[in-house]
Amino acid sequence: HHLDTAAIDALSDEDTILIAPANSAGQLSDAVIMGSGDSRRVSGFEAEVLVEVIDAYDLTPGAPAHPKGDANGYVLTVGGKRLLFAGVTECVDDLMTLGNIDVAFMPLNIPPARMTPADSAACTRQIDPDIVYTYHYDQSYARRINDPDYEGSSLPGGLSVDETMDAFANALEGSGIEYRQSNWYPPRFELDSNWPRLPLGQRWLTGGLGGMCIGRNDEVFLLNRQNVVEDDLDAALRAPPILQLDTEGNTVKGWGDASLIGGRLHDCHANADGSLWLVPAATGHIQLWSANEELLMQIGEANVFDSSDESRSGQPRNSDRAQFFLPAAIDVDESTGEIFVADGELPGGNSRIVVFDSSGAFLRQWRLQRDGNDQRIELPHCLRVSNDGLVYVCDRRADRIQVFDRAGNLQRNIPLSFTALTDASDRVSGIRGNAVVLAFSPDPQQQFLYVLNQNTVAVEVLERTSGDWLTRFGEGPGRYPGQFELPHGIAVDSKGNVYVAEQEGRRVQRFLLR
Repeated sequence: HHLDTAAIDALSDEDTILIAPANSAGQLSDAVIMGSGDSRRVSGFEAEVLVEVIDAYDLTPGAPAHPKGDANGYVLTVGGKRLLFAGVTECVDDLMTLGNIDVAFMPLNIPPARMTPADSAACTRQIDPDIVYTYHYDQSYARRINDPDYEGSSLPGGLSVDETMDAFANALEGSGIEYRQSNWYPPRFELDSNWPRLPLGQRWLTGGLGGMCIGRNDEVFLLNRQNVVEDDLDAALRAPPILQLDTEGNTVKGWGDASLIGGRLHDCHANADGSLWLVPAATGHIQLWSANEELLMQIGEANVFDSSDESRSGQPRNSDRAQFFLPAAIDVDESTGEIFVADGELPGGNSRIVVFDSSGAFLRQWRLQRDGNDQRIELPHCLRVSNDGLVYVCDRRADRIQVFDRAGNLQRNIPLSFTALTDASDRVSGIRGNAVVLAFSPDPQQQFLYVLNQNTVAVEVLERTSGDWLTRFGEGPGRYPGQFELPHGIAVDSKGNVYVAEQEGRRVQRFLLR
């Protein structure tokens, strides 16, 4: 049940040598089959590799899930170093009698309640490698990342991933073995069908949701554009521009006057003190509102644009230090208090990143990067600042994320792609954008990057520092649960749950981290 042929195919090339146990032969026609006690020397690499097979099995009496002889563990000798891959196993004699292991890869949390952190650490002490890595710890039956209150069916009171690793490290303390912690697994999500709770407010009807953000206590702020079907108002009330929901999905309140805030709400940022930055894209300004719904600050004048004639129809100038032209996104660097704004939501508007100090005074600006042959429209549709001080910008028309330092120096491009499922010979394809909005995972390292792709109509999951694509979730275009209809906002709460707001679908959905 651990055999994933699709993953093996994705990782393999023409030079790959695949070694597998006998029970995999039917699914892996090109594999070299090896069993208990077998050894083989493999050449063709920078150094010859000696592969030795050990048994990997359960000690549980009766009918074990992993009987002896069914699966393999491996010892690889490369350049004089011996690497142990224990497999899905308990602490069997084959492991404890190995000796001379330099690096060991050890399993954790095999159901039900075997190879717990303490068990695996005790086995590692017996093997006594110089370095140990752990795997198999991210099991949905036992845990949810960063949710120690989660109770699984097999291990009640299951530990979070961080707590599991800490427990293993504590049990290994004093052994002299170096424990290198790595989170191998991309996050997995499932739709929360009970969130949000209906009705919203006083039988409120929402229009398109232009964006969203998460507050200090995981409260959810939704930006409602109020563009409802007028006939529906016979059975409902038009929802206010700003909707606030609690963690259970209950409506806390709705507030705001569209004539004061501005049109086509696009993004928001919740400060630690409860105040809320709002970005109405159809105007030339941004606003900061208090938790008590009082206007604290406004940068730019309403309906005055940074254009050649200060109107919406003018040519973009990308130069005004106190005015915008279709602002798209905002974030605040918590370490400096600096305010970062992506100014340029649509073609015809500006195409810059503008930085202000905490009082709203202009500091600096820069444009998206283009080389001499790149004629794609500069459209900075989203912006987020990471904990390590990098500025991630959705380069929507170029189908990528551009990553800058705080000064505006380009650090790298992260491309995103898609393949049309329906023939595109007689229609325009791929115009919505692969990088529309993004959010980070809540861990201090912000290991994962979640990007809304309006062409695949899904959430793309990337490893942030490498930019490597890991997986995606979402069931494509549509209005059924788990599907998206023009998704336009994304946010992540402190437990790692992902929220997606839809412009055409006119709803928000929550996806629980498994």
